[in-house]
Amino acid sequence: MPNSYLMEYDLAGRNAKDVYARLSAVKQIGKMALDFQQPEETRMIYVQPTTVWKDGFKVLVVFHDHADGSVHVAIRSQCNRALVMFDGGQNEKNCVEIRNAIASVLK
Repeated sequence: MPNSYLMEYDLAGRNAKDVYARLSAVKQIGKMALDFQQPEETRMIYVQPTTVWKDGFKVLVVFHDHADGSVHVAIRSQCNRALVMFDGGQNEKNCVEIRNAIASVLK
């Protein structure tokens, strides 16, 4: 696995600011904590800190409105250290956790 992973998908019938507001209320997703928010850009960063035993991760979540009334969601997870060549699938797992959290807050 590479040291980053990108997941992109669209949500029909949603507004980017609404989806952003709902997800920003979730301060912790698994081992990742909400670290940085830019409401005007509808993007946020969740962080899993680096420990002695494990490398940390940063997960960037960005929402964009489409003209057709849907929202484009982009989730990128990457290792905190650039020297990490393989992540063992953890970046993909982080993206799936965020995607599942988005689905949860939209129910």
